[in-house]
Amino acid sequence: IIANSAIASPATDLMQKLKQMQSFEAKFEQSITNDKGAAISNAAGFLKIQKPGKFYWKGEKPDQVLIVADGETIWTYDIDLQQIIKQKQVQSMGQSPAALLAGNAVNLEQEYKISQVDAKFCGNGASVCYQLDPKVKDNQFKKIQVGFNGNQLVCIQMADALSQTIKTRFNQVQVNHKLDSQLFAFKPPVGVDVIQGNP
Repeated sequence: IIANSAIASPATDLMQKLKQMQSFEAKFEQSITNDKGAAISNAAGFLKIQKPGKFYWKGEKPDQVLIVADGETIWTYDIDLQQIIKQKQVQSMGQSPAALLAGNAVNLEQEYKISQVDAKFCGNGASVCYQLDPKVKDNQFKKIQVGFNGNQLVCIQMADALSQTIKTRFNQVQVNHKLDSQLFAFKPPVGVDVIQGNP
């Protein structure tokens, strides 16, 4: 058993860690910087995920955005603008850390080359850092780094096509707790504009 674990590939290690998280709750802090490292925005809030494909992402002030996915539809509610975007949910890599965590881990190896890099690249107390490099050039991300401290997820860092870096740090993490299914049943508030996204 020791020999097998010693030669397990980074892809196998990462997918095993993600598969073990059937539900995930945490507070988050997120920063976005441009290609020169200058700050674009900072946000904080909390995240709840229930596999397969369900998540609830609530950003607090100053960026009050609620994103709810029920497995078929993603609702993005900008509370300040009083506007909702409704999109079909795709069961693959999405545009947020929540979509990454709620998706099917098997898809990751199909879409990304997974390697292990120095933990300092993830930071936030990570003891191990996995890097995901897209296998296709038209991917929306240049690379993704996922940091764990033991088996606990502590951060996700994404570099997008514009060379912006989106770093999300997690704390007060709880894994595999029972979540209320109603949390993922979003109903647009009365009087709020709903815009249809992708067809």
